Amino acid sequence: MVEREHSPESVVRVAALIHTRIVSGPGRQLAAIADALGKQRVDMLIIALQRRTQPMSLYVDHLRASGLRYEIVSEGGPLDLRLVARVHRVLRDFRPDLVQRK
Repeated sequence: MVEREHSPESVVRVAALIHTRIVSGPGRQLAAIADALGKQRVDMLIIALQRRTQPMSLYVDHLRASGLRYEIVSEGGPLDLRLVARVHRVLRDFRPDLVQRK
């Protein structure tokens, strides 16, 4: 594990995973928290899981309109074992200090 040094000026990186098709209470809360934390030296990435066989989630539209940083990770259903590798790739590239999952 690679540890990064943090100074008072450093930015904390947070990745949050969410799987929702609608703009719901938890999704709105996550977007509001991401917006507020972005003003407090927190670099936040929302990872939206999107079922490959479904139309684009309304929540993704909400994130796009909000201007928040997000990444869409496609998933093929409950038995999609490759989902782990896709999420891992996004997390490896972003290098978060904290990962949150709703």
